Amino acid sequence: MRGLDAEAERLWWAAQTIVLVALLVAGLASWWLSGLAMQPLLKAYRQQEQFSADAAHELRAPVANLLAVVEAHRRVAPEEQKAGNDMLAVVWGQGQRLNRLITDLLLLAQLEAPELAAALQACDITQIASDLIEETAEVATAAGVTVQLVTNNEAAIMVHGRERDLYRLVSNLLLNAVHYTPPGGTISVSLRRERHQVVLQVEDSGTGISTADQQRIFDRFFRSDPGRSRQRGGTGLGLSIVAAIVRRHHGQISVASKLGSGSAFTVKLPAAGSGSFRADPPLQAPTPAA
Repeated sequence: MRGLDAEAERLWWAAQTIVLVALLVAGLASWWLSGLAMQPLLKAYRQQEQFSADAAHELRAPVANLLAVVEAHRRVAPEEQKAGNDMLAVVWGQGQRLNRLITDLLLLAQLEAPELAAALQACDITQIASDLIEETAEVATAAGVTVQLVTNNEAAIMVHGRERDLYRLVSNLLLNAVHYTPPGGTISVSLRRERHQVVLQVEDSGTGISTADQQRIFDRFFRSDPGRSRQRGGTGLGLSIVAAIVRRHHGQISVASKLGSGSAFTVKLPAAGSGSFRADPPLQAPTPAA
């Protein structure tokens, strides 16, 4: 019996050791998994913090200018009406810049929120591109830039999506190309269908984008040429809106560029009737925060 008791005691200690090791391993695994699960939340929190800081930075400059101009206008003598009118023109320009910035921020918020699939329709992107080239003809002429539309002779190239968003997508790409193409340059807007996708490409002979900037070109408030963008009244959200619209339509966007050799933005969207478009999920009530 003493031998059996000794063996039972050894088994008991072995079981205790196994349980202790198992608890230790489970605790370490839980700690590692919890840290892994927290990483996306921490990343989202940092992105939100960065976005808030960027938005505050972008809004602060025009607001400060508005206040300074208004304060200066209050001190202008009545006989100096011309100077007052010039100041009001500055106030108007800053107000317009703020309005564009706020409008773009609201549009981004809408694009990132779920939307009902009922808003989808078959859109003629060839007609959209043609209309926008006509609408921006005056801006392109003033900049000394030639814009042309290239298609494969198809009567209509249809995309399954939201016409309003597709207009904004093509418009932003086209205006971005005009802004960064020097006088005498050319911009080509090409459209073609490849199997179940529609390929839209906006290619310019502009200043180009460095390899480092290409990694951030779709980030909010990023400008590869801050001085020139601000001078033209840009908000730094144009390409971010383009990327959000492409994601909303379950497409892809890429850029190929080299400094001094122009840029080519390529967008691939599901073609209408291809069956490859996945509708957004219905709107749901937000989950309460923990």
